[in-house]
Amino acid sequence: AIKKLWLVGHSQPSVCDPLFNYLLEEDSLTDELRWQRIHLAMAKGNSGLVNYLAKTLTSKTKKKWVSRWQAMHNDPTTTIKNFDYSDSPLAQEILLYGLKKLANQELDKAYQMWNELQKKYAFKSSAKAEFSRYLALSGAQQNHPQAGVWLAAIDKHFADKTLNQAR
Repeated sequence: AIKKLWLVGHSQPSVCDPLFNYLLEEDSLTDELRWQRIHLAMAKGNSGLVNYLAKTLTSKTKKKWVSRWQAMHNDPTTTIKNFDYSDSPLAQEILLYGLKKLANQELDKAYQMWNELQKKYAFKSSAKAEFSRYLALSGAQQNHPQAGVWLAAIDKHFADKTLNQAR
């Protein structure tokens, strides 16, 4: 039950602190739990919580990845251009995070970078389909001239009410 309170992407009220301290005392608050909460906080754009959690990580490698993720959050264009890390699920997750942020700001640039990154990183077909759907829907929302083409190219398995309305 305490872990359910912990695994959220926002700060919890201070009345939860004794419970979290209990996890610490029992050595149950692992880097893995901290990392899971960092993922949730990044998804919510809660950089304050991410900063706090990053300081509590014991793994220097994970701390570096948090820094890279935060850089992606702050400046996706530059970070994607300079992103030169080996292909891994985490690298791909951070890239997709940055591409989504970029698509909200500069759709054409996100589309171009997405095409380039697919040559360097072996994204799963489900991630490709999900991000292509995201781009197409962003294009429709932004009245992009290519939105119709992008929407038509989305696999029928990823079609739903939202996609059909956009089409």
